[in-house]
Amino acid sequence: MITASPAERDALAEAVVVANTSASLLNWLQQNSTVQRLADEPEDNLLNELHRVIRSNRRTDVDLGWAYALLVAIGVRRRTRSEVFGSLPIDCALLQWASAIWEKLRKSAIPTQRVVLVGTVDQPVTSIHRDGGAKPTVLNQYGRPAVTN
Repeated sequence: MITASPAERDALAEAVVVANTSASLLNWLQQNSTVQRLADEPEDNLLNELHRVIRSNRRTDVDLGWAYALLVAIGVRRRTRSEVFGSLPIDCALLQWASAIWEKLRKSAIPTQRVVLVGTVDQPVTSIHRDGGAKPTVLNQYGRPAVTN
């Protein structure tokens, strides 16, 4: 089971109470050491704990802070491991800002993979231009004289 000290949970609850937007809550939570520690936990454990908290009939500010911390930890975990974000892992009706927070986390995920496309290089289009009796000129695909020795 994932745990946090009472002081950590109080700080998370205070963040929920003080935050006036989903963006401000997300910014604070992403920098919080408790969330960073949670992001190192197995995702199944984080999801199980998140579902346990949001299914509670009586949720306090401490429970809301803990739930948002778990949600952000899952997003941070996926982002740092370059995992697919997918859809929101909970019913967004249970947490008012869950959908907005998840979308911001998803959009901030930077792909770290490089795709290299390998193909053949086509021969440049060339033509030979003869001007009266002058020496023939080889033109490149842009109609300019090609460099010849």
